[in-house]
Amino acid sequence: MLTKVILLYPGANLLELVERFFFTYSTWNWQLPLRISKSGQIEQQKSVTIYTPTYPEMSLTAKITESSQKTILDALIKGLKMTMESNSIL
Repeated sequence: MLTKVILLYPGANLLELVERFFFTYSTWNWQLPLRISKSGQIEQQKSVTIYTPTYPEMSLTAKITESSQKTILDALIKGLKMTMESNSIL
């Protein structure tokens, strides 16, 4: 996920990358799979699409429930708020 943010914002400094990480994923359309490179077709799904970070890449989408998706999104929103608050202090 961090690699995607670095590729989206190549000129950002470290603090900007942290803030943009939380902003990007707390507002991400989770019906779209998160990919580093573009693929031909995007499969529409009802829940967040998550792949293992190790080889071979496997989809964990079937194991993500609505409540676990809400937990993930809540944590991303909390991280974004904390990051924005700490940036306003600096």
